[in-house]
Amino acid sequence: FRSNVLLETPGQLDIQAAVSSTSGSISFVATNDILLATAIEVSTGLTGQIYANAGGALTTGADSRFVALTGNVALTANGNITLGGISTEGRAALISETGHIRAAGSTAFDLEVLASQLLLRADNALNGGVGTLAPATVESFRTQFGRVAAVAGAEGIHLVNSEGLTVGFVSVSNAKVIADGSLVDQADLTLTDLTTVAGSASIVLRTTNGSITLNEGGDSNDASVVAHGAGNVLLSAADELTANANVLSTSGHLTLRAVNTLTQASGSTIGTAASGTILVQSTDGVVTMGDTATVRATGSSVLVDADGTVTVGVIEASSVAVESA
Repeated sequence: FRSNVLLETPGQLDIQAAVSSTSGSISFVATNDILLATAIEVSTGLTGQIYANAGGALTTGADSRFVALTGNVALTANGNITLGGISTEGRAALISETGHIRAAGSTAFDLEVLASQLLLRADNALNGGVGTLAPATVESFRTQFGRVAAVAGAEGIHLVNSEGLTVGFVSVSNAKVIADGSLVDQADLTLTDLTTVAGSASIVLRTTNGSITLNEGGDSNDASVVAHGAGNVLLSAADELTANANVLSTSGHLTLRAVNTLTQASGSTIGTAASGTILVQSTDGVVTMGDTATVRATGSSVLVDADGTVTVGVIEASSVAVESA
C-alpha cells in the first residue's frame, strides 16, 4: 500500500507531533476525542486523503492544520469541531453531529479552510453552528473555496471567503485506512444550499474578492439560501452577485449587496414576512431583476438601491422604495 497511516484507539487520540506520508492516506479514528496539540501539521502529498472520525470532539490547537496536495479532507465528530486549518487543492468536509464548528484562532496562516469545494454540517438544533466563537460573539470562518454548501442549527452560518464562489451542490468522496493498511471508500458526503434549521439562526456569507452566484442545489426546493425563523441573511459580494434561486427567511431581514452588478433571475424569489425587511443593493453598479423575479416582504418594506440603473421585476411589500443615482 502507498505509505498509508492509521491511528485508531478505543479511547482518546492525543497527537503531540507531526504526522505525515509522502503520498499515502492518513486516518485518525477514536471512540472519544481527537486532539492535536498546538502547531502540529498532518500532511500528505499527491492524491493522499485525510480522514478523521471522533466519537467525541475533534480539537486542533491554534496553528495546527491538515494539509493535502490534491486529496480530499473529511473531518467528522460527534461533538464540537475546533479547527486550526485545512489546506488542499481537493475538497473538504467538516461535520459535527451534535455541536458546532469553530476556528481555533490560528495566526500562522490566513485561512481556516483552503479547498476547491467545502461542505459544512453542524445542524444540531441547540448547539449547531459554523463560525461562531462564543455566545454573543461571532467571528466568520476565513475561507477560500469555489463552491460551498452548509447547514447549521441555532448558532447559524458565518463565512468570509477570499475569492468568488458558488452556492449549490457539494459532494466530497472520502476513504478510511483500515487495520491492514488498505484504503476503503466511505459513503460520499453530500449537501446542498445554505440553510439554518433551528431558532432564529442567521446566515452571513461575504467575499473579500470575487462574485457570489446562488444556485438551487438539486434538492427541488428552488432555494439557494434559507434562514430559519427570524434568522437574518447577509450576502455581500466584492464584485457581482447573481441570484438564480430563492433567498428566504420566515421573518428575518434580508440584505443582498454587490459592489458591481446584482442580478436576480426570472422565477426566483427573495422573500420574508412579518417584521423582516429587504435591501437589494449595488453600491457601484446596476440592479437587474428578471421579468418574473420577485422581491417580497409581506407586511414590511423593500428597498432596491443602485448607483446605476434599476430594472424592476415584481416587488410586493407594504412599503417599496426604488432608488437609482
